[in-house]
Amino acid sequence: MKKIMTLFCAIAALIALVGCTTARQQAFNPEEMALKFEDVAADDWFYGYVVAGMRFGLIEVASEENPYFEPDRYVTQGEFITMLGRLHEYGHEVIGVLGEGGVYERYIDWALEIGIVHMYEYWDFAQDELMTREQMAVAIYNYTVVHDLHGYLWGIRATTGRLFSDYMEISYWARVPVHQLRNIHVVSAKIERSFVPHDILSRAEAIQSLVRVGDAVYDLMHPY
Repeated sequence: MKKIMTLFCAIAALIALVGCTTARQQAFNPEEMALKFEDVAADDWFYGYVVAGMRFGLIEVASEENPYFEPDRYVTQGEFITMLGRLHEYGHEVIGVLGEGGVYERYIDWALEIGIVHMYEYWDFAQDELMTREQMAVAIYNYTVVHDLHGYLWGIRATTGRLFSDYMEISYWARVPVHQLRNIHVVSAKIERSFVPHDILSRAEAIQSLVRVGDAVYDLMHPY
């Protein structure tokens, strides 16, 4: 009975994550909007992720004066946590309220409060510092664990893939998150079979992994 109740609660959490769509999300065509980015074309490898990222509310065209996605621009830790928070808000209530500290504040407070990132553990989280690929993996992994998603994603989507060829170059605190997220197809190699853990995260790479999290959960609830 306890196992049944645990499964029921997890499924309810998954439904909450993907089951609701806001009026704003219904009101626009994400493919049409993605092509309004002047640096995004339909044949770019990241095009599908940009479309899905707009559907999940992770990104948007800033303005007609700034119609750029900037796929190669490096991502700060605060920016990445903000995108992760927006993914969580897809189907949930808005996280907190906009505080005096700026656009990132409520998402950072949320991430620190529930243990997605830590100020003095693993790496010293700082919103204006650039995010590495291994730091991204830890944040996503912690998110799936905190919300009881990882076990179900692992059980349904996992493969028994080999380790990245540069596995031992990954910081010890990121090895399990990187490997497990690889096995549920959330992160992938950057160069051949190498993860390149200390490379700075680009916007295209960030959107790719976050969209894979959203799509994985959606696939669980809509298998056909």
